[in-house]
Amino acid sequence: AAAAAAAEATAVVESDCDSECLESRMGTDAVTVAELKIPLHASESTLEQATMSITSVGIEVACFCVAFAVIRLASKTRSGKGIALRHPAKKLVETVPEPATTLQAWRSHKRIGPIRGQELHHWAGRVMATDPEVYVEEFIGHLAQAPDRPPLRDDVSLLMEVAAKAGQPEIVEAVTLAARERLEMDVDLVRLHHCLLSAHASCGSERRVEELLAREREGSADGAVAVRSLAVVIRGYLKVGKIRAAVAKLQEMRCLGHEIPPRAVSELFNAAGKAGLMKETYTSLEGNIKLPQDAVSALLENAFQSEDFEFARSVEQLATGHNTALNQEAFEAMLKLYVKVDDGKAIEIFQRMQSSGFMPCEGLCRYLIARCADSQNVRLAECAATYLRSRQEMTFSCYKTLMKVYAYNGRYDKACDLYAEIKSNGWEPDAV
Repeated sequence: AAAAAAAEATAVVESDCDSECLESRMGTDAVTVAELKIPLHASESTLEQATMSITSVGIEVACFCVAFAVIRLASKTRSGKGIALRHPAKKLVETVPEPATTLQAWRSHKRIGPIRGQELHHWAGRVMATDPEVYVEEFIGHLAQAPDRPPLRDDVSLLMEVAAKAGQPEIVEAVTLAARERLEMDVDLVRLHHCLLSAHASCGSERRVEELLAREREGSADGAVAVRSLAVVIRGYLKVGKIRAAVAKLQEMRCLGHEIPPRAVSELFNAAGKAGLMKETYTSLEGNIKLPQDAVSALLENAFQSEDFEFARSVEQLATGHNTALNQEAFEAMLKLYVKVDDGKAIEIFQRMQSSGFMPCEGLCRYLIARCADSQNVRLAECAATYLRSRQEMTFSCYKTLMKVYAYNGRYDKACDLYAEIKSNGWEPDAV
């Protein structure tokens, strides 16, 4: 018993000694191992979080796919059982497709009932421009279908005038024939004559126009042509640019003692301007006609564009002789022309313009001041600047332009005074 107890005590002592030796040997390495385990634990934690996120996303995608499959299966099941699906709500206002052509639009519109007067004139003009070959059948046929067959003379006259203005004499005659056959109606011969004159003039057929006018002279008591006949011919010639032929008819109208309408004169000079025959036309009619305001302004604008001072003076004198007041466009054209010379005429026009009630704008005054630098017209530049100061419209750009005028003319003292004025207004001149 004593020996067994001694052996047990010896084993306990050895065990304690081994533990102490192990701790003494591992003491220095324990910290290193712990330090090495820290990043390892951190990596394992990050990996676990990523795995959980991926798993969560996968579960959500799987749930969505399952739900979508169930809904689709249910929809097929309902449609298979004959349950109607809900249709989309209808629009409150459904758009009606527009007809592809003017002719289709007319045919669709005429179904609402008889179309008369100005509405008929509107549709006739549109169809004539696109489908002249069916013009007679469409409109005479429409009038023939009127249930009560009202008086149609004015409507037929409208159809003839539309064809005449389009330069279609054959269609004018076809309308007349169709009205006689299908509407049992004869058109007015005087109106037919005027429509044929207008149609032949609008297509530039001078020979046919002269034949019709000769026939009219033979049938008249005094051997003269009516003023309306000459007016429709002039308007037709102007439409196709036959300026000289139109001038000849205007002179004939004047020789017969007829007063030339101002509108005809305005249309004549507008067409002459487009054809480049403005001055020639004016010369051929000088002293024989009274110029309206818009014709005067067009002539003066042409004089400015061509820098023709003699032409401008002639037009101005003719307008003054006929007591034709100048409008704002006429004054501006003369100012832009006479600013190119230093003869005092521009200052006179500038003052007349204001006394006539037209106030030059800041842009026009700045234009005049700028042109005064080339013409050395210092007086006009100062006149325009004084006007702008009185209206408190003298801008910094106007000061710069006026200073340029002084510099071009060697008036450096004036330029220095202007510099002081600019500074007093709180502006700082730039290096330019």
